[in-house]
Amino acid sequence: IYGSERNGGESTSHLRVPMNGSSTLLNLHGHIESFGSRGKPEWGHWDAIELVNFHANALHNRISILFSIFVDPSDIYYNLLNPIPKNFQYWQALSEKERRPVPIFAGPDAHQNIGALGIRFDRYELMLGLVSTHVWLEEGKKLDQSAIFAAFKKGRTYIAFDCLGDPAGFQFCAKADGENFFTGDIAHNPWFFDVDLPDSVGDSSGVEIKFYRDNQLIATDKRDQYYNWEPKPGFWRVEIWKDGRLWIVSGQILVK
Repeated sequence: IYGSERNGGESTSHLRVPMNGSSTLLNLHGHIESFGSRGKPEWGHWDAIELVNFHANALHNRISILFSIFVDPSDIYYNLLNPIPKNFQYWQALSEKERRPVPIFAGPDAHQNIGALGIRFDRYELMLGLVSTHVWLEEGKKLDQSAIFAAFKKGRTYIAFDCLGDPAGFQFCAKADGENFFTGDIAHNPWFFDVDLPDSVGDSSGVEIKFYRDNQLIATDKRDQYYNWEPKPGFWRVEIWKDGRLWIVSGQILVK
């Protein structure tokens, strides 16, 4: 599915998918770390925002990356996996402003143009395998552009740093009276949350589940289980950490 990036105005980076301007358009906000940097912010209404961008991450973590070159070159790419904290703050603020869970995606922003001494550091086959946006489709839906766009707009996405492991099988939902509420949903008085760890996780040692409400860390657990405490109102999300590194970022569930 081909798209294009348009720069200018206050939005800093407007991604349009597809390029032909069809009625099933996705309006995506890229480079959210630059939000408001050109003057008075324009919030706008977006189908999804780019929570992780490797070009921005590299600039934000450039000291750590330079340090790795001389101390531990194998750690260079892991430094790209550290998201920018203010992106999470903007995500929370936008969600509160629009009173809805705002969908998220990630972008490697690879250009294959960084190298030295004949060594290419940002090869496409490498960079495109470090992070991706995973989309849940409803059961029985055909895998096509229309279904993917609909899932995006519903917030049925999560971000995974695939270089740390296969995230397939991950799920985060709220449950109440036999009903499941998934990311992108508004859940009224849910009883509890349910988190399924990825299928690739055998022994869950080294894996942590972190619960956030309104971008504040609420609880950390190392078990794959039901969480039997009644969630308070707010925007909830989870992060999965593996061996001390952020592995998966879920979308939001709005609890009312």
